[in-house]
Amino acid sequence: MTQTDTPSPTPTKLPSVVATVALARNPWSVAVNTSNNVIYVAMHNAGYVSDIDGNSNAVISSWGNPTMPDTPQEVAVNPTTGYVYVTSQGGELWIANGDSVLYTVAVSYPEGVAVDPTTSQVYVASNGPGWLDLINGITGEPGPVINLGAGSYPYGVAIDSSARSVFVTDSGSKSVVDVDEATKQVVWGVSVGNAPELVAVNPLTSRLYVTNTNDNTVSVIDEKAEAVLSTLTVPPFLNAVNPGGLAVNPSTNHIFVGTSTGVTVIDGQTDAVLTTISFSDEVAEIAVNPSTNRAYVAVDGASGSGYVAVIQDQ
Repeated sequence: MTQTDTPSPTPTKLPSVVATVALARNPWSVAVNTSNNVIYVAMHNAGYVSDIDGNSNAVISSWGNPTMPDTPQEVAVNPTTGYVYVTSQGGELWIANGDSVLYTVAVSYPEGVAVDPTTSQVYVASNGPGWLDLINGITGEPGPVINLGAGSYPYGVAIDSSARSVFVTDSGSKSVVDVDEATKQVVWGVSVGNAPELVAVNPLTSRLYVTNTNDNTVSVIDEKAEAVLSTLTVPPFLNAVNPGGLAVNPSTNHIFVGTSTGVTVIDGQTDAVLTTISFSDEVAEIAVNPSTNRAYVAVDGASGSGYVAVIQDQ
């Protein structure tokens, strides 16, 4: 679908927090299984993943890798198979089914992770060597690596499975690149701002969104035109270690950006800020369930406890 310039009407009810789910300190990455409405939260310093029932907003279980309970970092889930993928600072990818870790796969300096729900192909940004690891999401078998070039520092990964494209941020070249899933080759790259970290895609509008940590901006990219359409200024990100959250709700075309002051919600059609939801604690990352129009924000409390804030998006 081609996005038009016709302004979308201002929603009568702005996104707002409707619930909070108490967790241990340092909740970090968040992923949502849209098939069963379970939310997975990587507990950064606690060494495990917490599962939340999206219907009751209750924690239903916590699990990790018993042989190496290292620091979980980023999490992704395949709604088709139910498999969950977690990168850890110990240089591993955990592959889990339910609450059981089936495989651990060695990766070098893993950061972002994403899975194609149609192929179960998993992509892990390996920051140290500057490449993208390909791993079979069912068997755990490592595949080839996609070298992004000398001086590359990949971080965020997002997939548009309908376009068979994998998008990777590279802070080394200050760009986002498009990797063709069929050929396993980089087909284009677009320059963005300083220290690009997270990337999210709206497959219905073919728009990419990239957080530029050092610029306090978000780049809006047309993936078909392979060009930056606009650069949006947002409140300052916390720091380079925490680039803030980023998620897109394709149902409402709203973009959720986590910053040092809270969550800024942007209208994807007009690029206008709809609202800013303030938090007194540190916002980590964000995930969205477009089936329920709810966003889940990992918040690290300074008092020694953390929580997930549930935002109703209209």
